[in-house]
Amino acid sequence: MLMQRLTTREPGDAELDLFASVLSNGKASRLYQKLVYEQAIAQSVHAQQSSDVLSSTFTVEVVVRPGVALDRAEMAVDASLSELSTLFRS
Repeated sequence: MLMQRLTTREPGDAELDLFASVLSNGKASRLYQKLVYEQAIAQSVHAQQSSDVLSSTFTVEVVVRPGVALDRAEMAVDASLSELSTLFRS
């Protein structure tokens, strides 16, 4: 999954760096716990915020376990992101 922003180093970039870290930094991270341990649908997860010269991108990469439908993994990531984004808005 990829979200592209058309400007760089704008308000929100630092927050997305933090959000990516909370999502996937280490085996205790939110997405790793949810997708690898609890739901057992992924082998690994990684999230990253990247600010480039002309744009910024926020990427979530999931290596899905064999036999798991990609649609199921995508819905699980969407649900996790929605759940976590409400925590950051509070």
